[in-house]
Amino acid sequence: MKWYEDPVCIAAADCPEIQDGHVLEKGDKVYVKSKPQTVVDAVAQFFGGDQFVKVDDKIISEDRTVWLPDQSQLQAMSGLTWHDFDILCWSVTEEILERQGNYPSKEMAGIRAIMSFKYNKVWSGSKWEIEN
Repeated sequence: MKWYEDPVCIAAADCPEIQDGHVLEKGDKVYVKSKPQTVVDAVAQFFGGDQFVKVDDKIISEDRTVWLPDQSQLQAMSGLTWHDFDILCWSVTEEILERQGNYPSKEMAGIRAIMSFKYNKVWSGSKWEIEN
């Protein structure tokens, strides 16, 4: 399964801390809420200041989509150097491996790293919670 098809990764990315403030750009991966299991490359279109995504020649409002950031976008969001971001992601990967016995995608590790590093939140398996 590709990282952008993983329902857990999609759910983890669907939070204000990740979504707010991002302006869609051509090529962004976007999950379309109204069409389950549909991930498209965004074609950012602007009309009256609003952003839209076009799917199957139909315009989908941005508020019905989930932006799925890739590794470079996550690194930029972190404010860290690539080296420091990789170290942070690896520590998250080790934690997930120890608890769940499987490797997360680099994107899922990146989302979890940002949420922990910047917002002091951990993924419960279904939602973000404040870390104790």
